[in-house]
Order: sequence, then C-alpha cells, then structure tokens
Amino acid sequence: MSNSRIKHFTEKPPIIVAIDTEPIVGINRFLTQLKEYVSGVKIGIPYILSMGIDKISEIISIFRDSYFFIGDLKIADIGYVGSLVLEIAKKIGFDGIIAHAMIGFKGGMEKLKQKADELNIFLFALVAMSHPGAEEIINKSFKLSMRVCELAQIKGFVAPATLPNYISDVRKKFGSDVIIISPGIGAQGAPFGSALKTGANYEIIGRKLVLSENPRKTVSDIISSYRKLGVI
Repeated sequence: MSNSRIKHFTEKPPIIVAIDTEPIVGINRFLTQLKEYVSGVKIGIPYILSMGIDKISEIISIFRDSYFFIGDLKIADIGYVGSLVLEIAKKIGFDGIIAHAMIGFKGGMEKLKQKADELNIFLFALVAMSHPGAEEIINKSFKLSMRVCELAQIKGFVAPATLPNYISDVRKKFGSDVIIISPGIGAQGAPFGSALKTGANYEIIGRKLVLSENPRKTVSDIISSYRKLGVI
C-alpha cells in the first residue's frame, strides 16, 4: 500500500471506530481504552466542525502511534476542490481520506488519486452507502463507480454492511489486493461480523462504542462475537 502507516490495519482486530460526536467517556479516555482493540479511527465532519481542526490535529498527534486515522470528509466535488481538502487533511494529520467515486474519473477521482499519492494519504472510495435511500440514487451508479475506481487504481473501498452484495462484488472484481471497510454495523442494523464474513477487511462501528459507558468491555464483547463466528 502507498501509505506506510496502513500497517496499522494488520496489527489489531478488524474494527474501525467512527466518531461523529463526543464519546460519553470523553475522547481521550475513549481512545485510550480502545487502543489495544481497534485498528483505525474514522472522524466525521460533525465532530471536526464541533471540535475544530486544531483540536482534531491534537487528538491525532496524541494517539498517532495507536491508530490509523481516516478523515470522513465526504469529498464529492471537482478534483481541484477535492485536492484542496486533501491538503488540509494532510496538515491535520489524517492518514486516509474518504471520497465519493460518483464524481467520476476525468477531473474527479483521477486528480484526487494523484494528489493523495503525492501527499501519501490513503484514498478510500465510497462506492455504495448503507441507508435505505441510497438504493434510490447513489447505489444505482455502483457499476459505474467501480469502473471509475478501476481507472484510478483505487486500493481502498467503502461498501455497506447493510447491503452485503456490494461488499462481495467489490471483492470479486478487485480481489485480495484492496482494503474494504464497511459501515452499517450495529446501530444501522447489520450484525457484528456480517461484513467480515462477506469479504470486508474491517467493520466500522460508531454509536455502539461512542455511546458506551464502558467502551473497553463493549469492544471486547464484539471481538468475542467475532471469535465465535470464526471471522478472526
């Protein structure tokens, strides 16, 4: 993989925690409790806006040796604008970024991938979303999004646990040489371990952990369920 810090994805359990609001136990205590059990941290726009980029940068700096940090900045704009976002993300300290593949290749994902490689940021392409309404518009473009990713030589994908056929289709097309991270686990209804069974490398878990008063026990229980399923 192009980003040297992608190694964090192979060292610990296949969980990425999604943070969109302040954890009940506080962010520092939360990330301290989970660092032995979670590989990555996906930070969303709501949390970035509420805390400010200086605070997010501080958090990443403190826990940089413990996690792979992904900025879920919902990049869905022309390549020029997306590249500006990538430059800011690099300054904040993010290791990876999520962008929408639906922006297309020319002037879109093509430029984003070039910029991401230049900055040594791992680019994840969102090819389908996890909520029911996604089937109305964005998920209808799934095959076209896959073609865009093929042209851009994308190595990271976001595909929904709630609609596992998209996970299996990405895996079938791109093989073992890509990383698939999957949202929709827990609060959105997909069972723990279901995305891993379908072919995802990592499950993205948010509210189940963020809203827990004992995140360490909660994540330990999730990992136990993985073992019972035989997915780790």
